[in-house]
Amino acid sequence: MNGEIVVFDELSLLEFDGVSVLQYANTSKYSAIFNSGISVTVEGQQELLGLVTLVPTMFKGSILLMELNHLMFGY
Repeated sequence: MNGEIVVFDELSLLEFDGVSVLQYANTSKYSAIFNSGISVTVEGQQELLGLVTLVPTMFKGSILLMELNHLMFGY
């Protein structure tokens, strides 16, 4: 975090200012849940990296969603 390595020892949930980071037990799956309600889940799947982004409906039509579409899909 902020350029430093964070190690999940016994805790599977770490909380920071504005975001909580969750490590799922016995997996390479992590979620970052922001205070805004937006969450990003990343999971290593053999040679692939899975990414799921969840955004509350209150952001529908917002610049944030337009920017996410542009970054992820090119439109």
